[in-house]
Amino acid sequence: MEDFRPKAITRSLVEKQDIIIGMERYQLTKIRNKFKDLKEILKGKLYTLKEFNGAEKKDFNIPDPYKTGKKRYFEILEIVEKQAELLVQKVKNINQIK
Repeated sequence: MEDFRPKAITRSLVEKQDIIIGMERYQLTKIRNKFKDLKEILKGKLYTLKEFNGAEKKDFNIPDPYKTGKKRYFEILEIVEKQAELLVQKVKNINQIK
């Protein structure tokens, strides 16, 4: 993870990807607003991590732990790790169907 660098979301990236996953709904709204002309392409591509994994609508967001303290950071990390495991399993299952 030391070498990880976030990338700006570009038109090309949006067009190429099958799914785009964010942690919070507002992130997806920002993408929709930035690429209003790609509304049709974005349908069925944008999910929060928890939404993609089948969480209930009221529980779609994973809050940003920035500046919340070490304890909260590790609570959020645990949520992200669990959701990432579910995501990997879901993608594996999808690939087995293909």
